[in-house]
Amino acid sequence: MSDIKVSIILPVYNVENYITQCLQCLIAQTFNNIEIICVDDESTDNTMKILRDFASRDKRIKIYTQRHQFAGSARNLGLEKAVGEYVMFLDPDDYFDITMVEKLYNKINFDNTDVTLCGIYYVLKNNVIKYINPYYDTILYNQFDNAVFSVKEIKNDIWKFHVYPVNKIYRRSFLNKYDIKFQEIENTNDASFAFQVLINATRISLLNEGFYYYRFYRPNNTRLTKGKNLQAVIDAYEESYNKCSKSENFKNVKDGFLSIISQAYIWHFSNYCKTEIPENEFYYNHIRKFLKKIKCDSPNALQLLKEDNLFLYNTAENIMKYDYHNYYVGNKSNKILKNEYSQKYHKLKLFGITLYKEKSEVDVFIKKVLGIIIRKEPKIFIKNYINDIISCLSCTKGDTIYFFNDHLGETYIYSNIIKYLIKKDSIQNLKIVFQTEAQLNLFKMFYHHPFEYTIKKSSRIERILISNYLFNKKQYNGIRLCILMPDKFWRTKSIRKNHIYNEILKSLKLNKPKCIFSYPKYSISTQKAVIKKALDIGLNLQNFIFVTPEAQSITNTDEAFWDEIYNFIKKKGFDIFINSISEIRKPLFAKHCSLTVEEAFILAEMSKGIVGIRSGLIDVFSQIKVPKYIIYNDENRILRNSILYLPNVQNDLTKEYDFYRDNIKILKDIKQDFNKDLNKLNLHKQD
Repeated sequence: MSDIKVSIILPVYNVENYITQCLQCLIAQTFNNIEIICVDDESTDNTMKILRDFASRDKRIKIYTQRHQFAGSARNLGLEKAVGEYVMFLDPDDYFDITMVEKLYNKINFDNTDVTLCGIYYVLKNNVIKYINPYYDTILYNQFDNAVFSVKEIKNDIWKFHVYPVNKIYRRSFLNKYDIKFQEIENTNDASFAFQVLINATRISLLNEGFYYYRFYRPNNTRLTKGKNLQAVIDAYEESYNKCSKSENFKNVKDGFLSIISQAYIWHFSNYCKTEIPENEFYYNHIRKFLKKIKCDSPNALQLLKEDNLFLYNTAENIMKYDYHNYYVGNKSNKILKNEYSQKYHKLKLFGITLYKEKSEVDVFIKKVLGIIIRKEPKIFIKNYINDIISCLSCTKGDTIYFFNDHLGETYIYSNIIKYLIKKDSIQNLKIVFQTEAQLNLFKMFYHHPFEYTIKKSSRIERILISNYLFNKKQYNGIRLCILMPDKFWRTKSIRKNHIYNEILKSLKLNKPKCIFSYPKYSISTQKAVIKKALDIGLNLQNFIFVTPEAQSITNTDEAFWDEIYNFIKKKGFDIFINSISEIRKPLFAKHCSLTVEEAFILAEMSKGIVGIRSGLIDVFSQIKVPKYIIYNDENRILRNSILYLPNVQNDLTKEYDFYRDNIKILKDIKQDFNKDLNKLNLHKQD
């Protein structure tokens, strides 16, 4: 019998940027009696080189290889090779707390269970960390914290545990007894595995602490790319049903299983099929057929769905009611999911009790019976929001208030065309609502006349509610309210197929030739403050490149790509200023300090060139007369957001690169264009 207590299995594929931290967390575990099984799925980067280097220094690391068959196959090979009494799984772009193996090993031994679960930490954008319970509903499942249970005790609630294979430790003999393996498909390969574990385990224990760190927004994360292969999602849940239905426990929890699978199907549809395209029709038809069969054969499953999540239940009702092409509402250029804006049912909780009624009835119950309000009805919220705005501004009947969304790029466009809009709408006293101080400062750079304003921050959900209620224009007590960039505007198909500047002009009925943008004005004192900040951080103001590797909506950029950019610029003899909105990894030789939008413009204007991800800030920089190398890293982004469409942009100083399509040769193109500009503009290292 092997002396190894825990086998840790890693399916590995093209993770050169993450595998070092992953292996380091395993080597540093406080529990040493482990083997680390790395199964490489035919990586094409430097992953294998890093693996071999670690293996040469730690004999607990064992490397196996296979042809590219995705993570499920790699995990199965790891299970075949494992010799430990227990098994754990770790994805190589994530990492364990150094006490995770010890804590879960002690727990599963003490409780004598087949599987033990723990909580997860989501590593979100900007390295924000959020704790996630191992189950969906904290209030409902508090009685299972640090307890031992099985499907026989908690019945249908067994399906409420997260299906991640990585936040658990398994008894290997239990997996072998029931021949539980991963499905060998492109994504969702862990669903069948997780469901089989939950229904077959005779003893399960729970440790409600977090030890696993999951990079939720990593580029190429399978969670973010599932929409490209929804057939795999179908295969996963069909396999799950086929495997679980063979268990003697299944007949007592079948309805709960069908309910949770319905939720999963609908969740995938709502997240990956937001627009009406032919490629998604097969998936919709599969869900519709699945739900109709449940309604006929297992109506209790839909009742459980209703009790668990009324929003998804309402969506299920709509799917059964409408065929694919009638499921989307709106005109041909603006079709959206019915359930996004027609939510009839809501789920409210009072002292841990979930109230399932139509929203109006719940409001009456709360107000009349209990005398308290848990959540304001949307129209009441909007009314209060508008009243707050009006109280901040000197409004009278006949006035118009313009509402800005929170995009810097669109603020830049509107701050330049506002004078034409004012004339068209016959505005006497300009009144504007901004979301942020940055928007206000940006607006003042381009609009140099008196105006009233207020800053009213709101969450994205609140902005959607307000936007949907007001949409383009709405009268309120004789005052006209106009959202210049409503949420629905972004959801139109035309935005995806045309440039946003053209769409804005079209929506406002403005002629393009008249909208020539002005160059921003700024004070001498602000310029001096920027120069002082730059000198304080040691930036060479005579010879530097301004780099913006992030955008407000795109913070996950390729670190290896930007390292190449930084090193290339440095070798050319330039200093580097990095304008970042998060704590991204920066080379030691780069300079950074906090800047306002106005200060960033002044500093970029002093640079020898600008390299950056297309963002609202890049729009603001569009008129600066230095070479600009702009990278577009999302589908159709270069089509709808190219700064070359904006007025007063010097085309000969602006190069654009579609990272989404040309990510292999883009680095070469940037270097080539940069070298041409060095010769053309005589930009060289200063003596």
